[in-house]
Amino acid sequence: MFFWQLPHFWLIIVKNRNDYNTAGFKTFPVQMTEKKIKNLIFAWVLFTTIFLVFFMLTGLAFNKYLSAALIPVNGLFIYLFYRMLYVWSGNKATRGAFILVNTFGMLVMVLFILNAIL
Repeated sequence: MFFWQLPHFWLIIVKNRNDYNTAGFKTFPVQMTEKKIKNLIFAWVLFTTIFLVFFMLTGLAFNKYLSAALIPVNGLFIYLFYRMLYVWSGNKATRGAFILVNTFGMLVMVLFILNAIL
């Protein structure tokens, strides 16, 4: 869960960057361009999903049926997240990426619960 919190807050910073600056709050991306922040967010999310796939493939986190269901969902998540960060533009794209990260994190939590029950 720790890994998913960082992109969650970084996307809030990207979306509300001007508001933070106007209010006088110092955020870490003051010296970074929006493109560099997006690269950081995408790299972090990609690493986290690769880490999740590692646990799925080794059987450490999920049984084989849940893993088989989650691997294509994971690929779709990365594809959509990439498009929202780099292809689409504006606050709607950032908001969509934010919602997508949170939805995927919630899905993973639900699958962990299902795995424990099954």
